[in-house]
Amino acid sequence: MLSKTLRASSRFSAGRLASAASSIFSASPLSRSITTISVKPSPAVSLAARAHSTSADEEDLDPHGGFERLPAKRPEDKLTINVTDRNGKTHAVPCKVGDNLLFLCRILQEKTPELFLEGACEASLGCSTCHVIIDDDAFFASFPDPSEKEEDMLDLAACLTSTSRLACQLKLAKQHDGMGVTLPKFSRNFYVDGHIPQPH
Repeated sequence: MLSKTLRASSRFSAGRLASAASSIFSASPLSRSITTISVKPSPAVSLAARAHSTSADEEDLDPHGGFERLPAKRPEDKLTINVTDRNGKTHAVPCKVGDNLLFLCRILQEKTPELFLEGACEASLGCSTCHVIIDDDAFFASFPDPSEKEEDMLDLAACLTSTSRLACQLKLAKQHDGMGVTLPKFSRNFYVDGHIPQPH
């Protein structure tokens, strides 16, 4: 059926093509004007393209926290989560849709060292040093399920709970506004006991 359709759409014979070409090239110079047509995308197409495009500035961002340093583009993308540090103090943390929880904490620790997370493997699922505990079952269930590799790393984490996750695998969305996160009191893989890691 398809081949018949293709054949039907190309019914110009070689002779008719030659005749058409001859009439074009034999036309007077005055009739040989070229018309340029400018086609502009509809507003809907333009908006969709902008929504899915990445700006040049974002392409140059540090992949390990550059996005998290940017302000929210839209007011509705602003979030607040509550992070409880290892001493039991809760900090209201402004953030935005799309932030990675590990890189967000690394930036926060520049002013609030109590919120440090190590992330020794640079989010490659090679350690459990960014282990966090989601305070509420509903928020825990709102994230995509952990991969088998993340589960393997969580098995190595200290202070493991039923709502434990690796922060490097958690990207914040609108439904996470108001979420509570607790940093476990202990972590493995610190290369010096008591060392507070600095952002890379």
